[in-house]
This record gives sequence, C-alpha cells and structure tokens, in this order.
Amino acid sequence: MTVAERNRAIKKVLARRFGRKNVRVKGDRGTAYGWVNIYVQVPKPHKGECERPEGWPGSFYECDACKRVREETEKEIWR
Repeated sequence: MTVAERNRAIKKVLARRFGRKNVRVKGDRGTAYGWVNIYVQVPKPHKGECERPEGWPGSFYECDACKRVREETEKEIWR
C-alpha cells in the first residue's frame, strides 16, 4: 500500500461519519513508519467565539461545550 492509498483509505472511513469536505488527511514516509496528520472540522455547539473569563492569560480559550465536542470527536476518530 502506498502512502497516497493509505491516506485515501483513512479519509474514506472518516468521511462516512464527518463528510468528505470536513476531513483532510496528510501524510508521508519521513520516518520508519511514516506520519499522518488528520484534520476534522466539526460545527461548534454555539455561534461565535467562546467567551473568555476576565483575566484569562493568553489568547486561546475553549468553553466547556466546545471542549466536550472536541474530546468526543477525538475519541471517535482514534477508537
């Protein structure tokens, strides 16, 4: 199986669940076993940005609802 065939097979399986346009699979050989990056786009549970608590350090914040969706998606992908 070539790298391109492997990437297409991974995308095909994930596209059944998340939709073809919502899944990107990149990978190459590079190491002994190769590498794969999988990007899945899922809708947020709310509109707009997550509201950061006042005094939150840094620019990245993820509300509990978004965190739950991300964790559930990760579990579903990597099971």
